[in-house]
Amino acid sequence: MSFLSSTRPKGPSPKKISPSSSSSRSSPSCRADKFPSSSSNENDETILPPKSPTKECCNKLSLPPFHHISPKPQTTNKKNRNGTIFQNDSPRSRKTLRSLLVNFLTDDDPPINDAKSSHHKTSTTITDDIDLHRHGRDAGITITDAVLQEVCVMNPHLTSLNLSHCHSVTDVGLCAVARHCSPQHLSKLVLRECGDSQKVTTVGLRSLVAKCPNISHLDFTACRFLTNEGLKVVAASLSRSLETLIVSWCDRVSDDGISAVARCCRESLRILRMRHCERIGEFGDRALIDVGRFCRTLRILDVFGCRHVSDAGLMAVAAAARGGGGGCPFLEEVHMSGCDKLSGEAIRSFAKGCGGC
Repeated sequence: MSFLSSTRPKGPSPKKISPSSSSSRSSPSCRADKFPSSSSNENDETILPPKSPTKECCNKLSLPPFHHISPKPQTTNKKNRNGTIFQNDSPRSRKTLRSLLVNFLTDDDPPINDAKSSHHKTSTTITDDIDLHRHGRDAGITITDAVLQEVCVMNPHLTSLNLSHCHSVTDVGLCAVARHCSPQHLSKLVLRECGDSQKVTTVGLRSLVAKCPNISHLDFTACRFLTNEGLKVVAASLSRSLETLIVSWCDRVSDDGISAVARCCRESLRILRMRHCERIGEFGDRALIDVGRFCRTLRILDVFGCRHVSDAGLMAVAAAARGGGGGCPFLEEVHMSGCDKLSGEAIRSFAKGCGGC
């Protein structure tokens, strides 16, 4: 015992560490003791956070320095980068571009000799025959007044314009055609089932035919906006140029409009088609009587399905064909099926008079 007491260091005996005192090591007060404040003794050793790896340290570890480490470059899809315009665009853009190439461009011009090359080159231009109905169907878009105006501005020298089934076209679009298209070039206009009675009126039709007096082919098939007043405007403006007039399935056209056309276009009209016009001959055959009296150059007459046409109108055309008072001596083709009021005697008389039919 004397040996143990002699080897024990002087001072108070050590205290036992309780479990509560061991948990206090992780407390903020214990951690703060390791990083003394500025008021502590200068000789005390402080613990600092680790620094970023230096160049010498990186060389020892065979690692590039921290500031030389760059992120991996982002890889791009080679197919999208090197693909064609049809692969990068949306399906709708592809359809629109394909329709533009097919329906608006032509390379039918004569080849151009190029002195730098041994072969001939053909120039690609915008066609003069525009079919907006087919373009809207192929591209899956709606033909509006804005589209119609862009086409007319793009090529003001149009010779033929097809607006069939363009239900969104209004008077504004027709006025755009009259403003931008050359009046000397436009000769054919197809308005089959175009617009309605509220969007297209006589105002737009008047501005169109007044600015384009050289139109020779007009197709108003199933146009609900066409009235007798509209036909009178057409007849007055196109009295010297109109050769083909189609007003089939136009419910608002009657004898007054056809009589005005027959009187004004007597020297130019060659084809007149008015199939299933329910009001033709409703109050007498004045339309056919005037056609047989004035239209000397008429070659094709189509009254298919006009159930009010009677013997008087057909006999007037037959008398004119025989040379009785002028009319249509060059008549070659007549369609009269569905005319329920025609008798066999009138048809025989007509057949004898029209030797060319």
